[in-house]
Amino acid sequence: MLSPTLNSYISYLCLFLSLSNLSYIKSQLDYSEPKSQWKTPCGDGKRQSPIDFPLNYTNYDNQPFVKFISVNYGFNSTGTINGTFEIKDKNIYKITPNGTEWGYVIFQKDSIDYKYDLKEINFHISSEHKFNGLAGDIEMQLIHVKNNDWLISKNISSSDIENPNLAIGVLIKVASLKDNENFANLNIKTKGPIANYNIQAFPPFGKPFLFYLGSSTTPNCEENTNWVIVHTMEKISKDQYDGFRSWLDTSYPGVMNNRKTQKINDRKLYYQFYPEQVVRPIK
Repeated sequence: MLSPTLNSYISYLCLFLSLSNLSYIKSQLDYSEPKSQWKTPCGDGKRQSPIDFPLNYTNYDNQPFVKFISVNYGFNSTGTINGTFEIKDKNIYKITPNGTEWGYVIFQKDSIDYKYDLKEINFHISSEHKFNGLAGDIEMQLIHVKNNDWLISKNISSSDIENPNLAIGVLIKVASLKDNENFANLNIKTKGPIANYNIQAFPPFGKPFLFYLGSSTTPNCEENTNWVIVHTMEKISKDQYDGFRSWLDTSYPGVMNNRKTQKINDRKLYYQFYPEQVVRPIK
């Protein structure tokens, strides 16, 4: 027969394990919708993200509408960052930089220049956006927030008040026998510190990209984001993909962290390409 003390200890341990498991469940975002986590406007919004870009869509526009003007990422304007990976905000893993400044881009929309400060870089497996049903193995998203103080200092009147965010999506595909040299700087296979990861290579200067108005891809799915999706996929090796995959497997075994594509709902999709454009540093 168990002693009262041992019996109390076992009861306490069971309660602790139960609460720990509950905490684990609460911290994990369930990407199967609809769930209680996916509140309005996630389920009934008209401009939700991500989307699949179809070939036979009739509402594409290739007239110049948005354009990257210049970029100033990284410390000391080098375009590179140092930092670490971590699981953060449910089951999304992100880069945490060593320091406070990520940098920014100057982005033109409808002939008006805006400054967007880079706030975070996160990764989804597999990609959230698709090209005519084709998904990448990973999608890296560079999330920016509009700098309204800069607009005031430049005496610029914003006509895009309802969209304070700019997200750049970069699809990544396992399509190389060799490691991608830039992604190797993430040290993802060894889970070591990030060193000299060049993020200045990703804004589409001289590369085709797609643009549309959308939302956050996690609750509460606010419809407030200018989305830029680079039309060419980055290539990595299978070993590098396995390193990315292991981050989720370690914390959330068997879990994927990509939202399914949403209805386009007659939104205009822009295909933009400025082939002669080169990366311009901030003046």
